[in-house]
Formats: sequence, C-alpha cells, structure tokens
Amino acid sequence: PRLNHIETGMLTTGERARFIDAARNAYSRKAGQFMFRLFTGMRHGELFRHEWAHIDFERGVIIGEGVGKGQKPLGREHSVTRPVRELLAGIGGNSSACVFPGRGA
Repeated sequence: PRLNHIETGMLTTGERARFIDAARNAYSRKAGQFMFRLFTGMRHGELFRHEWAHIDFERGVIIGEGVGKGQKPLGREHSVTRPVRELLAGIGGNSSACVFPGRGA
C-alpha cells in the first residue's frame, strides 16, 4: 500500500506475534501502556485519564471518563478481555488511583 506517495508495509502474522511477545516480555511501563492500548483500542490521551474506579471487572468494561477531541464527552467503553485482565493484574500493585500514573503520582 501507498500513503502520501510513501510506500508502507504491514506486519505479517508471524512478525505481529513476535512484536507482541517482545512487548509483553519487556519489563517497562511503556510496554504495558502500549499493550493496554493495543488490546483496548484506546487513544493515547485516554490512557492516562483512567483510574482503577473506571474499571468494572464484573461487567468486563473500562468506562471512558473525561473529554476527548473538541471537548466532547468520551463516554466510550472498552472491553476487559483476558489479555487486558492479565495485564491489569500485573500492574495492579501501584498505590495510585490511576491505572498508569505519571511521574511522581
């Protein structure tokens, strides 16, 4: 495929699997944030607004809070799939109200 006269390429199934495996096994906050966005389809700005209180494990959803582009209410829900649940279990020990707290939070 071409985009703006720039040749682009897609990852093969094997490349995608290796990429996800590498991100899963990377011990860093950035890798966790990347995987969370990948598994939920969440926008970058939404990621840092989510608090543990926004996650409803019983219903299996993450409830969007705040405002998005153009100051429109988000109101989006993201599914808590098995990979998301496993990722959240792995980071659940932080002492912040935020799922992915910023520096000093």
